[in-house]
This record gives sequence, C-alpha cells and structure tokens, in this order.
Amino acid sequence: MDIEDLIEQSKNGSFIAQYLLARSYEDGKNGTGIDKEKAFECYYKMALDGYAEGQFKLGECYENGDLGVGIDKKSALKWYYKAVLQKYGPALTKIAECYANGKLGLCIDKRRAIKWYYKAALQKYGPAQLKLGECYENGDLGLWIDKENAIKWYRRATMGGVEELAQYKLGECYYYGAGVSQDEKKAVKYWRKAAKWELAEAQYRLGLYYEMNYNMPLNKKVAVIWYRKAAEQNYLKAQIQLGLCYFEGKGIPKSHAIAIKWWLKAAEQGDIHAQFMIGFCYEFGLGVDQDKEKAIEWYRKAAMLGHAKSQYRLGVCYFMKGTEADIQSAVELWLKAAEQGYAQAQFSIGVCYAYDIYFNDYTKQEAHEWLLMAAKQGHGAARTILEKYESGEYFPHIDDIKSMVEWYPKESKRQALSNIKWEDVQKGQRWFDSYSFDSED
Repeated sequence: MDIEDLIEQSKNGSFIAQYLLARSYEDGKNGTGIDKEKAFECYYKMALDGYAEGQFKLGECYENGDLGVGIDKKSALKWYYKAVLQKYGPALTKIAECYANGKLGLCIDKRRAIKWYYKAALQKYGPAQLKLGECYENGDLGLWIDKENAIKWYRRATMGGVEELAQYKLGECYYYGAGVSQDEKKAVKYWRKAAKWELAEAQYRLGLYYEMNYNMPLNKKVAVIWYRKAAEQNYLKAQIQLGLCYFEGKGIPKSHAIAIKWWLKAAEQGDIHAQFMIGFCYEFGLGVDQDKEKAIEWYRKAAMLGHAKSQYRLGVCYFMKGTEADIQSAVELWLKAAEQGYAQAQFSIGVCYAYDIYFNDYTKQEAHEWLLMAAKQGHGAARTILEKYESGEYFPHIDDIKSMVEWYPKESKRQALSNIKWEDVQKGQRWFDSYSFDSED
C-alpha cells in the first residue's frame, strides 16, 4: 500500500491505515522520510479515536521524550491508564513495571505490581505471562518460589508472542528438573524450538550442552555450530566459548589467532575474561607477536574491574621489570587478587613475606597464613613449603625453592623470582603460573 492510499484511508477512519501511516512517518518508510511531528499527530489522532495502541504509544512518547515531545510523567500515566481501561496488555504490563520499579511517580509496591501483571497475563499477553513465570521461579516481587506455577505460566507464554523466550525457559526447567521431572531430551527439544527463532541464549545453551555431553557423537563439532550462531549475533558468552574452542582445538582446528578475534569482540563489550585471555596471548605470543606492553594494557583493563587472574598476571609483568616501583605495584596487585581468594596470588604473597621480598620484615606468621590459604586450595608449592615448616623446620632456604623451577643459583632473590621462563612453564616446572587458565598447582 503506497503512502497516498494510507493517507486517504486514514482520513476515512481506518485504524490499520492510521497505524501504518504513523509507523511510516516514524521509521521513514514508504518514501515518506522520517517526520516525527507527523508521526505524533497520527498516533494522537488514533488515541483520540479511542484506539488503545495509539494511547499506549502516546504514553511511551511522554515517558521517554520521543517524537519531539518533552518528558512528562503525568501525561504518560494518563495515556497509559486510558489504554488500561481497554484491558490493553502492554499498558497493563507497563503499570505493573511502574509499581515494581517505582517509575513515573508511582511508589514501589510489589503487591500491586503482581496484581497488574496478573491482569495483563489474563489478557493472554505473553510478556506478562513470562514475567509471572519468572517471579514464581525466582521468588520475585514477594511471591513464594513455586516452580510448578512457573511452568504453568511459561507454557501459556509460548502462545503469547514471546514463544522463543518461554520455550528457552521451559528448556531450562526441564534440564534442571525445576517444577517438572528432569528430562534432558525435552530440554533440548525446547531449546531447539527457541533457537529456530534465532534466540542467541538458546543457541548458546545448545552449544554448551553438546560440548559438555560426552555421550553424544561429534558433540564438540555440533557445539561449535551453535556457539557460532549465537556469537554472530554478538552474544558475549558464545563469543568467549567459541574462542576457547579455537584456542584448544575442540570441535574445530586449533587457531589461537581466530580465538583472539572472537575474544576481541567480547572484550569490546567490556568482558573481563576476554580481556584477560587477550592479555595472556600477548604475554606469551599465542596467535599474535609477543608484546609485553600490550599484555599489560589488556591485563590492566580487566584488573581495574577486579578480575583476580588479571591482577595477578599484571603483577607478574610488573615484577619482572625489576624496579622498586614496579615491584611495589606487583605486590599491591597480588594482594588484591589474594584477598579475592586467588591461590596463586596468595602463594606469591606468602613467599614475599617468607623470604623478605618487598616486605621489610621477615614475618613467618604472615607467610604461614598466606601459604596456608593457598595450600588449602590445592596449591602444590605452598603445600611443599608448609610441610617442612609444620614438621618443625624453618621455611626452606630460597635456594631449595629455586630448584623447583630450575632457577639459577647465583641470582638474587628478586631476580630468581622474576626470571621464570615460558619453557619452564610449559614443562610444568612453574611457580607463578601455569599454561592452563584455571589450574595453578
């Protein structure tokens, strides 16, 4: 239908023509070009003619300051309530959201929020049905956790315009046995239905399932297919996992360079794990030319956001520079990581106390406490040191500790600690770190 026909039919009172004309002016379709003023006029005419869609749209305009009008909370509520009188699902849900979050001048009232969600859900409005399901599943807005009721509302939502999200939620319930008997096959069935709607969360969940389910043939290859579908939609978790598949050669030929490509996409979204892994690759020249300064740059981004492994590796990079200022920065970073429970950093702080590295006083009690923390998490070198100490001996001599990683006997303590070679790390003769992202013994 061309623009002239829409204008003519709109003048004759056609609701559909009025709506399509408004959308044309709003989006610049049908050759009209974007005209916010005319779009608002069309919606306003719809609202005055009693159409709930127009009334609701005016509410959105006044709430958000769209289509050239200023933000006006009272006017927004007025138009939303006019649409509510017609039992319009989106308007009922909007009032529920206002009570749930204290928006548009309404005070937070969880009980009223649930009441309004129920009203919208009874109009078979899918988003409200989905929200009720989530409230029952998680115990939100004052409801008791009731998994069976959650399942009931998720099932209803599959017929209410949010099929993909509801099917994804049902898949999660069947996978974990929440409100229904646990059934992985049904979980996969619902995830597949949601994935057909291009729901990235479902595609990622399928990838995770096929990667972790070792009883299925070719599961790693299938996992990569699903990860890629979600990653191409800029789904962060899928980008991380797809990068790991390339990095480790799981279900696809190994390529550190392609792994970094996907992690860069995740890092652009501010993901600290991706930032850490990019820094790791630059530090050791995996898929890129080795570049310590770029490694420091990426580690610093994640470390500033509290990522313990990045704080630790950034500390190692500073420590290996060897100046007093760099060593101070390194120990400060290790302390931050150690306080988060990171065993490798706890071990490093314990060693610094035990061997008078950076700290002014040789403090066996502090050393013992930090090493014990690391040892309780299974840190092998920490256990080795503590076994001697707790058997009545002093801490092992620094030369004995150096032999664990083939350090050179003539080096000073700081030089010995900083001169870890990547070749030694690969052999498993390590102290500060390991090749694995998750295992530091």
